[in-house]
Amino acid sequence: MDITERIKVVSELQKTSVDVFKTILPSLRIGMSDVDIAELSKQEFTKRGIKKFWYTIAFVVLIGVERFKIGTTTPDYAIKSPSKDVYLEAGLPVHMDFAPMDPKTKIWGDWSSTVVFHPRDGIDDEQ
Repeated sequence: MDITERIKVVSELQKTSVDVFKTILPSLRIGMSDVDIAELSKQEFTKRGIKKFWYTIAFVVLIGVERFKIGTTTPDYAIKSPSKDVYLEAGLPVHMDFAPMDPKTKIWGDWSSTVVFHPRDGIDDEQ
């Protein structure tokens, strides 16, 4: 496979990651844990035919400033693992890092983003 084809595969994986991210944002609620958000991510990728990921930890989800600072600067995947003990609150940052693997080519993409969580107030607004 030449480089142009590889770039196309990675670009599609990036688009899928963005789509998953945008799909789960409206589902975020106060009290959700890193694990809850990672599970939502897994469900959405599975719906799109992606079941394998490059990292040992399929979804890096980091709620809060301290977890973000530590989790994005360490190679320690135990720290990067989603936690059942960290809960989403209004105003906290949520960092998500996805590395889906294309099921046909086994090429992986890497995409991440961070948002500051603001609970929805019933108005059809975007996060």
